[in-house]
Amino acid sequence: MRIAIISVGREILRGRVLDTNSNYLARELTALGHQVVRISQIDDIREEIIWEVKYAASSPVEVIITTGGLGPTSDDITIPSIAAAFDTPCFENKEALKIVEERYRYFYEKGAVESPDLTPERKKMACFPEGAVPLFNNVGAAPGMKWEKNGITIYSLPGVPAEMKYIFENHIKPDLEERNIYRERFVETPCRDESLLEKYISDFKKRNPDIYIKSVPEKFGKEVRIKVVIGMRGDREKIEELLTSLAGEFLKSIREPC
Repeated sequence: MRIAIISVGREILRGRVLDTNSNYLARELTALGHQVVRISQIDDIREEIIWEVKYAASSPVEVIITTGGLGPTSDDITIPSIAAAFDTPCFENKEALKIVEERYRYFYEKGAVESPDLTPERKKMACFPEGAVPLFNNVGAAPGMKWEKNGITIYSLPGVPAEMKYIFENHIKPDLEERNIYRERFVETPCRDESLLEKYISDFKKRNPDIYIKSVPEKFGKEVRIKVVIGMRGDREKIEELLTSLAGEFLKSIREPC
């Protein structure tokens, strides 16, 4: 599937926080066999979120994943902004409210908060568009969201990395696991000159049009040998064997010094 990732948060744009969430998601989604086609980082401004979600939804993607903006503060507006992008109002979701209540009760009993009461700020985290499914957050308080809209599956995750990873691993990853997956293999070649190596890459790609292959130079030097990355989609149980075979074929195709 083609997937867009949207990271929401002014702290990312100001350089105060490094967007490790997108990096993590891109690696995990690629390993699952999906194609991340867009990663964007935007401000926590309603109009910006609406525009970015509309733009992502207008491109050929099946899944949109957002991170950040699910908390109790006034600038946590990701979910209502996503709803607005599809001209859909938000309502208090009973299941989401139950999650929020359970989590604050837990934090209260642990002495992490002064009160377990469902304040307006806390209730705000349970405001979902109709048809959305809350995703339990065992690390923080804000539930994630899964929403099917206009043929696109939208997942919204908290911005705190530990919370984001918990929801992804326990709710999203099982949804997105497929038997047909994508894998990559790095192969060290006997070549030192990327410009000479390219002809072998081009010829191999022509013979194997369904694979991804690209040189990965690191530096110049007499002892340097340039690596090539070979990627392909295939059956989960056969992919490693296929990549090993392709890597061997490619190395055998290099017949002249380069």
